[in-house]
Amino acid sequence: MLSMPVETVLGGGGAAPAYILGKLGLPVQLNTNLGDDAVGSLVGGWLREAAVEIVGSARAAATAVHLIHLSSEGRRSYYYAGDKVVWRRSLNADTPEWFLASGYGAVDAEDVESLKEGFAALR
Repeated sequence: MLSMPVETVLGGGGAAPAYILGKLGLPVQLNTNLGDDAVGSLVGGWLREAAVEIVGSARAAATAVHLIHLSSEGRRSYYYAGDKVVWRRSLNADTPEWFLASGYGAVDAEDVESLKEGFAALR
């Protein structure tokens, strides 16, 4: 079915910058949905190795993933699977010096309101 194997990367959401900042020795907390599955173990291992503190409650049933298929013609197809990030969890820790809200998936009005509340609390 696939001409090449699936490649797992941290991508363009919050995990990639968290990993880089952690590797640079900066304190980093990442509010994300890591599941009790193979992808969650792999990504969680990378993040822990970079000293990234993973914020959240109990582990999700499945890790949220964003799949991108690139056809031989260069066309991209996107598929997002997983639960949304609970943005309010980001407010459970001390106020950070920097805050990045990033991710993929369907963003609805409730998400926007939640983020607005979060940004207001961080001011």
